[in-house]
Amino acid sequence: MASPHPPEHDAQDSVDRQDPENPDRLPPADGPKPRRASRAMPSPDPNTNLMIADIVLRGSSLFLRRKLKDRMLLEEYDPDKVAKFKDGKGLIRTVGLFGASRLATGSLPGLALVAGGLAAKTLYDRGKARQLRRRKQRKAAPARET
Repeated sequence: MASPHPPEHDAQDSVDRQDPENPDRLPPADGPKPRRASRAMPSPDPNTNLMIADIVLRGSSLFLRRKLKDRMLLEEYDPDKVAKFKDGKGLIRTVGLFGASRLATGSLPGLALVAGGLAAKTLYDRGKARQLRRRKQRKAAPARET
C-alpha cells in the first residue's frame, strides 16, 4: 500500500516520529533540524575537501613545529650548535620518532608508554648534566686551592 504523502514528506515525517527500533529514543522536541546552507567548499566532492583540509593542517603543523623547534634551540644555544643539531637527524631517528608518534596517537596505553619513555629520557639527561657539573666543580676546586 502506497503512502498518501509524497516521498520527501515521508522522510520529513520519519524524523519527527518515534523510532520503532529504539522506542526509548524520543524525537527532538523542537522538530527536525533545518538543513545548513551549503558552505563554499573548494570541491563538490567531500573526499577532495577532506584531502585538502588534511594537507593544509599537516603542512601548517609541520611549519609551526619547525619554527618552534628553531626558536627553542636558538634560545639555549648559539647558531653553530643549532645547525649541528639540525644536521644530525638521521633516518633511524626519523623512523623512531614517526613510530613513537603513531604509537602515542594510536591508543591510551601507547600514549602512556611514550610519555613514560620521554619522562625517563628527561630524567636521564638531567642526571648526566648534574654529573658533568659535579665533575667540573671537582676539577675546578683543586685548582683554586693551589
